[in-house]
Amino acid sequence: QNKNRIESTKMGDAHNQQYNWSDVTTLKDDGSNPEVEVHEIAYSNRMYDDDFEGGNGLSKKFTSLNESDQKNQYIVSSKNQAGAAMANRYSSQQTKLNTIKGVFLPCFQNILGVILFIRLPFITAEAGIFLTLLIIFLGKLTTTLTTLSMSAIATNGTVEAGGPYFIISRNLGVELGGAIGTLFYLGTTIASSLYVLGAVEVIRASFDSNDESSYTKQLFSLILMFLITTTVSVGVKYVNMGASLFLLIVIFSIISIVLGVLLFVSGTYTGHLNSNAREGFDNFFPVYVENPDTGNTPTFYSLFALFFPSCTGIMAGCNRSAVLKNPGRSIPKGTLNAICVSTMIYVVFVIIFGCSLSNDQLINDKLVAMRIAWPTPFLVAIGIVAASLGAAMQCVTGASKLLAAIANDRTVPFLSYFAPKADEEPVKSVILTGLIATIPCMSGNLDYISAPITLAFLLMYASINLSCFVLCVLKSPGFRPQWRYYSWFSSLAGVMMCVSIMLIVSWQAAVVLIVLAFALLFYIKYQNATKDWGDSLTGFRYQVARDMLLSLRLKTVHAKNWRPQILVLCSIDSNGNPEVPELLTLASQMKKGRGLLMATALIKGDHVKDSVKAQEADKIFSLHLKEEGIEGFSKVSVCQDPVDAAITIMHHSGMGTMQPNSVLIAWPSDWENNSKSGNSFVSTLRGAVHAKKSVMVLKGGHALPSQFERLPRNNTVDIWWVAHDGGLLLLVPYLLSLHPVWSRCRLRLFSVIVDPNDDPQKVERDVREYLDQVRISAQVTAVDMSSAASNQNLYDIEIAARKLKKLEMCAEVGKITSSGKKAPLESNVSDNDEFMANGQTGGLLFHLNKKHGYERNSDTNWGGVDEGLDENNGSIQFKRKMTSILLNRHMHQHSRNARLVVTNFPLVRGMSSYDVLKYVENITENLAPVLMIRGTGQEVITQFG
Repeated sequence: QNKNRIESTKMGDAHNQQYNWSDVTTLKDDGSNPEVEVHEIAYSNRMYDDDFEGGNGLSKKFTSLNESDQKNQYIVSSKNQAGAAMANRYSSQQTKLNTIKGVFLPCFQNILGVILFIRLPFITAEAGIFLTLLIIFLGKLTTTLTTLSMSAIATNGTVEAGGPYFIISRNLGVELGGAIGTLFYLGTTIASSLYVLGAVEVIRASFDSNDESSYTKQLFSLILMFLITTTVSVGVKYVNMGASLFLLIVIFSIISIVLGVLLFVSGTYTGHLNSNAREGFDNFFPVYVENPDTGNTPTFYSLFALFFPSCTGIMAGCNRSAVLKNPGRSIPKGTLNAICVSTMIYVVFVIIFGCSLSNDQLINDKLVAMRIAWPTPFLVAIGIVAASLGAAMQCVTGASKLLAAIANDRTVPFLSYFAPKADEEPVKSVILTGLIATIPCMSGNLDYISAPITLAFLLMYASINLSCFVLCVLKSPGFRPQWRYYSWFSSLAGVMMCVSIMLIVSWQAAVVLIVLAFALLFYIKYQNATKDWGDSLTGFRYQVARDMLLSLRLKTVHAKNWRPQILVLCSIDSNGNPEVPELLTLASQMKKGRGLLMATALIKGDHVKDSVKAQEADKIFSLHLKEEGIEGFSKVSVCQDPVDAAITIMHHSGMGTMQPNSVLIAWPSDWENNSKSGNSFVSTLRGAVHAKKSVMVLKGGHALPSQFERLPRNNTVDIWWVAHDGGLLLLVPYLLSLHPVWSRCRLRLFSVIVDPNDDPQKVERDVREYLDQVRISAQVTAVDMSSAASNQNLYDIEIAARKLKKLEMCAEVGKITSSGKKAPLESNVSDNDEFMANGQTGGLLFHLNKKHGYERNSDTNWGGVDEGLDENNGSIQFKRKMTSILLNRHMHQHSRNARLVVTNFPLVRGMSSYDVLKYVENITENLAPVLMIRGTGQEVITQFG
C-alpha cells in the first residue's frame, strides 16, 4: 500500500497525500510495514480471575486449551510461538535423552568419518608425525573453542530446527544468519558428496578396479547419491534407525585396523601388504611429494584443509537440546567428551601408522588402513562403506532440515518455495539437496572438494564464536547460560583462529566465500526480510550508541563538525496528517547534512483520554516520514498547552550533543484572522531563541518542489544576507544543493549594505573571498540600501504605486457595487494596503487590533503613508516599516522568479507579536517559498579544513 501511495504521489501533488486511521489498522504484517503491530492474541478481561479465586489458575488455563469453552482463556494463534511452546510443555510429555544417547554418540558418529580411514595415513606420510599431530591439535582446538561458545548459547535457551543457523540468526540477526546459514547448507551438502566419493573409492579398491580413464567413480557416485536421496526422502526415521548400526560398524573397523597394524608389526599378520611395507620410524618429518591421484604437491595448509572435515560434527548434540534431560550439562559434557575420544583415536592412528609402515606405502596406497585390517580387509571395507554412506545420509538429512528452517523463516526469499507444510517431511528440500550434492560427485576425488567444505564450516564456527563474543561483551540481562566455562577471550580466540585458518588454507577461496556471504546479506536486507528476534546486534548497536552518547555529553561541537540536527514542529489534523507537509519535504531535502532529525506533533487534549488517539496519529505521522524518505524519529504527544510543550521538547529532546540545534516550523498563514495562532507562533520562536536553538521558518511552502521533481539549470536559490549570525544562512542552501531536487540550481547571494561607509564593489570582493574560503560557490551581488535619500525616494515611489493600485481596485469594487452585484467578502488586499488606500491611520489599526485580538505598542504605525507618520522620520517604527517595504521591493525585483528565497528572520526583542508578524509579512510579501533563518551566533562553517 505504501508503494501505491508513493506512485500516486509521483503522478499528482506530492504534498496532498492523506491517510486515515483505517490505513494503519488494515495493514497486514507481511514484512512491508514491520512497525505496525497486528495483534494475534485475544485477551479476556477475566484472565486472572482464577488466580484470585484460588487454585492453580495458570495450569487451568493451559489444560483447558482443548476444551470447547474458551471464553475466559487465551486464544493461541499459529504466530504466537511463545504461547504455543508453553502450552506444549504442559500438554505433551516427550522422552528426554541423557548425555550419552543425546549428545555423545551423535557427535562421535559425525566426527569419525571417511577421512580417518582413507586419508589420515596419507597425511601422516606427507606432513610427518609431528606436523600431523599439529594439524590435529589446531583442528580440535578450533572445534573446542567453538564448543565452549556453542554450549553457552545453547544453554541460554532451546535451540530449534536449523541448529547453527538458528543460533546465528537469533543472535547476529536475520541477515547474517540467513547468509551464513545458506553457505553452511552448501558446505554440509558438499560434505555428503565427500562421504560418497570416499565410499566409491573403497568399493572400487575392493574390486581391484584401477582404471582411472573411465568415469566409473562418477557413475557410482551418482547412483549412490540417488539411493541416499531416495532413502532420506522416504523417511528420516530410517536414517535414525540405522545410525546406531553404522556407529557399531565404525568402532569395529577401528578395532580391526589397530589390531591389524599391531599384528603386522609383530610379523604374525601381513594382510594385503608385503613385507617391504614394514619399516618403522620412517614418517617423522615432512616430505611433500606429488599426490599420485591429483598430480598436485600438497602443503601443510592443503593437508589441514583435507583433514578438517573430520573435525566437524560438533553441532549434532546442540541440535537436540529440546529433547535433552539437562541441556546445560549434557551439551558441553557430551560434545567435549566426543572431541576428546575422537582426538585420541586420531592420535593413535597417526602414531601406529607413522611408526610402523614405510613412507612410500602410506603415500601410494591411500587405502592402506583397509588392506592391513584384521581378520580380513573385506569386513573393514564393508564397514567403511557403510559408515561413509551413513554419514552421507546424516549430511543430507541435516542439510535438508537446515534448508527447511531457512525457508520456514522466510529469511532468504527465493528459498521460500522449499518450506514444508506443518507436520510434513521436507521432501522438496531433500530433493534439492540431492541435486546439489551430485555436482561435487562429478569431480571423482574427494581431495578436490575438501577445501570448500573446510571453509564453509570454519565460517560457521567463526560466526558462532562471534555470537558468543558479542553476548559476552554486551552483558545483556537476557544472556544467562547454564554453562559457565566460557569468556569473551575464548570466543574472540575462536573467531581469530577460524578466520586465520580460512585465509591460510586458501585466501582466494575465503575472499570469494565472504563476498558471497555479504551478497546474500545485502540481498536479504534489500528484500526487507527482517524479523525481530531480539538479536544481539541490536543490543550491540544500543551499547555503542550509549557509549558514544556518554563520550559526547560534555563536549562542544566544533564548526567543522557542526551539522543541522533538526526538530520539526508540525501541526497535524485529527487523523495525524501534517497540515503543512512541505515541512517534512524540506527537512528531507536537507538530509545531506547527515544530522539527527526529530519530527514532533502535538495534540491538545487530556493525557489519559486522548492517549489512544495520539498513538493512532503517531502511526499515520510516521508513514509520512517514511514516504518522504526521512531517516529520523517521530512522535505525536498529547498536551494541554502546545506552546509550553513545544518549548519543553526543545529543552529536553535528545541527549548530550545529540540534541536538536535547529527548530523548523511553518509560518502561520492565518495569523491576521487568528490572533491565537500568531501569538503562539511568536511565543514558540522566542522560546527557541532562549533555548539557544537556531530557527528556520518556512513561508509559502506550497510552492516548494516535491521529492520527485528535478529543477532545471535556469532555476536559482537566492540568499538575502542581511545579518551575519554564524553562517547557517549559507550552510542550509548549500546542503539543499546536495539534494537531487536542487542539485542543478544556481546559488545567488545578495549582500544587503546598510552602512554608508561601505563600498559595494569592495563588499562584493570580500564576500566572494569569504565564500571561496568556506568552499561555497555562489554568484554575489551587493544591494545598496545605505543612502537615506535614495531610500526615501524609493519608499515614496513604492507607496505611490501601492496607492494607485489600491485606488484602481477600489474603483473596480465601486463599479461592482453600483451595478447591484455583491462585492467580494475576501480579496488579495492586505490590511496594510487597505489602510494605505483609505488614508486612515489610528482608527483602522485600532479596529484591526480589537477585531483580531492582538496587543500592540501604542506608538506603532504599520499601516499608513504620509498621514499619521512622523514626517521627521525619526521613529524606530517608521524605520522598520521603511526597511521592510524597501527590502521587499529589492527582493521582488531580483528574486521574484527564484525557486527559493532564503533570508534572515527578524525577531526583534521588545516587538509585540503583531509587529513581528506584520514586519515579516511586509518583507516577504508576494514571495514564495521563503525560508527565514535565525542562527544562534555560533559559527557553523569555517574556512579551515
